[in-house]
Amino acid sequence: MSTALAIVPDTAAPDAKIAPHNIELERALLGVILVHNEAFDRVSDVLQPEHFYEGVHRRIFEVITTLLRSGKIATPITLKMFLADLDLGGMTVPQYLSRLAAEATTVINAVEYARSIRDLALRRNLI
Repeated sequence: MSTALAIVPDTAAPDAKIAPHNIELERALLGVILVHNEAFDRVSDVLQPEHFYEGVHRRIFEVITTLLRSGKIATPITLKMFLADLDLGGMTVPQYLSRLAAEATTVINAVEYARSIRDLALRRNLI
């Protein structure tokens, strides 16, 4: 199954409403977890894969969850073999995962990021 990275809104329908989301926030949280796996423990009560707006991020979070809950580590290196089928619009899976990790912020913000992502998902569901 191929999942395309669709982070650019469709400009063909200018009147269309864009569902509430924050791709940068999703990237930041995933990056923090990839660099500091202990951040997952802080957010796993708050956040589920379906809370992510971006399908690619949803899939990455699912793989992270599976790895960490089975006692393994989640890094760009360990994730890449589970995500080979992702379509990232010209970027390879290792490049994208490395980018997430390189842009990671401090683990202190992880819970707040997770809550914001969840809140945006709840708003999307209400719409």
